[in-house]
Amino acid sequence: MDLIYIDPPFKSNRNYEVFWGEAQEEASFQRPLWGCQSIHSLYAPACEGAYRVLKKTGSFYYHCDWHASHYVKVMLDEIFGVNFFHNEITWKRSDSHNDA
Repeated sequence: MDLIYIDPPFKSNRNYEVFWGEAQEEASFQRPLWGCQSIHSLYAPACEGAYRVLKKTGSFYYHCDWHASHYVKVMLDEIFGVNFFHNEITWKRSDSHNDA
């Protein structure tokens, strides 16, 4: 695998709903996600699976917010090794503009 991007729910204090198909079948979940133990127990298995299939030249991106980033970094260092991390990408959010 050349590229893996993971965007799990993180400590946003929100309930998430996903609608599937035309019948608007609802699948929703609510999880209290905080603390290192919660992040590790919920997401380490998926990241370990990603590590097994990722090529040595591949890239792995884990999307999270500032509440979880330091916990995620420690978890990923345990799985991928401390030399695997290259950089952190941050987003600058702004209000939408109606000037297009």
